[in-house]
Amino acid sequence: METTTVSSDVTYASFWTRLGAYIIDLIITGIPSIVLYLVLTMVYKKSTDSMEYNVISQSVSIAIVIFYYSFFEASSYQGSWGKQILEIKVTDMEGERIDMGTAFTRSLVKAAPALVIFASLFAFGMPKVIPGQMPDFTHPYMLTSTILSLLTIVFYLLAAFTARRQALHDMIAGTVVIKKFSVEKEW
Repeated sequence: METTTVSSDVTYASFWTRLGAYIIDLIITGIPSIVLYLVLTMVYKKSTDSMEYNVISQSVSIAIVIFYYSFFEASSYQGSWGKQILEIKVTDMEGERIDMGTAFTRSLVKAAPALVIFASLFAFGMPKVIPGQMPDFTHPYMLTSTILSLLTIVFYLLAAFTARRQALHDMIAGTVVIKKFSVEKEW
């Protein structure tokens, strides 16, 4: 039976490597979202200010991202395609593969700001955008999305300053992202 142990010289993935993986994943998860946008635009005949349009597109886009990260991080690959390409992986604090519950928690925490922004759409409605004019940033939806977007950046930046290079979602889920070569196999 194969067991995995974290070596004493474990190398945590750097902020920049994680950012690179995130950008790759953004492209990968963005493709289905773009296809969805095109299909919905045809269905709603370019009425993208429709609440129904926004609910469907945002719900499916968020679900795609949560499923993508949860599935790949709980799999034997231990990381999304971006992480695999950059040779990093997600483990628990002992260097073991995480289960689906942990992966889902981690993904849900990453998606939480987007979920709150989405909920604020229902609470406050979409602000009217007039072509050629600046949007009304005092509108509650705009304030919520701006503040949460800035907080999300701070949550991710934690990975640049913590000893184990953990972002907020890692701390909450009890995970770390390490370079693949820092794990030794024992048979």
